[in-house]
This record gives sequence, structure tokens and C-alpha cells, in this order.
Amino acid sequence: MPTIITATAQFAPEHVDQVHAASAIMTTASQAEDGCIDYAFSQDVTDPTLFRIVEIWVDDAALAQHFKTPHMAVFSETLATCPPVSIEAIRHVGGQSAPLDVEAIQKAHP
Repeated sequence: MPTIITATAQFAPEHVDQVHAASAIMTTASQAEDGCIDYAFSQDVTDPTLFRIVEIWVDDAALAQHFKTPHMAVFSETLATCPPVSIEAIRHVGGQSAPLDVEAIQKAHP
């Protein structure tokens, strides 16, 4: 059963260009992963500090593997230097939705 992640992340204006560049690299690498059905970052057209993320994985195992990839480690370094002002992520599986603990994932996969 596919695992879908929807997320929003707000960044300080001075970090937007760096996050945009890092998200482009992250998107290309993630789309090439086994188990990735779709992966997209988008920058809000009315608020350039707001990014929206949609990920679709074949299952939870593919998502777990995604967090162990080298490109996720590099992206996590960007988030460490350009921390989100706010972030919210929701995991959707089998018609059920629940918040995704982004901070716990980042700590587990530095």
C-alpha cells in the first residue's frame, strides 16, 4: 500500500535561495530512488518562503530507505544551516492520516 507524505515548510527569507537549490537536487535524486512513485517540492506562488512537498512511496520500507540516502544527509545539512521557521508533515496510508514527527526522523538519521 503506498505511503504518501504531504508537508509544508516555511523558511526565513534569507534562506529561500539556498533551500530552493537544495530542494532541486533532493527532488532529482529522490525521484531516481527505487520505491519512489513521485516526489515534488514546490514554492508557493504567493509566499516564496513557503515550500510544499508531496512524496509518494511504494510502501513504508521505501520511505525508511529514503531517509538513509546520501542526498537526504546532504539535504539535512542544509536544514541544519537553514532551519525551517515551521514545518508540518502528514503521513497518509490506507485512508488513515497522522502527523509525521520530522524532528525525530532528523535525529534518527543525521
